[in-house]
Amino acid sequence: MSFKIEKIILNTKDLETNALYFKPDDPVTEYGSVFTHGYTSHKGSILPWAQKMMELKIPTILFDLPGHFLGSFRPVSTIENFQDQTPELFHNAHLILGKEKNIIVGGHSLGALFSLIYSENYSPELIFCAGLGLSDPKKKHLFET
Repeated sequence: MSFKIEKIILNTKDLETNALYFKPDDPVTEYGSVFTHGYTSHKGSILPWAQKMMELKIPTILFDLPGHFLGSFRPVSTIENFQDQTPELFHNAHLILGKEKNIIVGGHSLGALFSLIYSENYSPELIFCAGLGLSDPKKKHLFET
């Protein structure tokens, strides 16, 4: 398994946050994935999700929720901006991955809620998974189904 990791910035009109873009050397061309974490965490907590995506050769973006200061030191001007524009970060990450790609989105805790809002408002045809924990290593992983 060989891949590169790029540091990127995701923006909306009023938000900006750090992200990691995982690029497999030989990617599956029709898929991409975008994940974020819960509010009191950071993108490091969901690195195993990116690792699994790299095993499947699916390009992946993990982003920090804006304003929590554990992984991104960018303030949020209002709670309304945070609430209304965070789902747009999934959309902007999808555009970076390629708007023609089938997209897998998910998150943990508040990140899962924002991924649900994104799927409802931006892309109802996307592939969706949210709030995943560890799976039984003896069984087929959900990402392989």
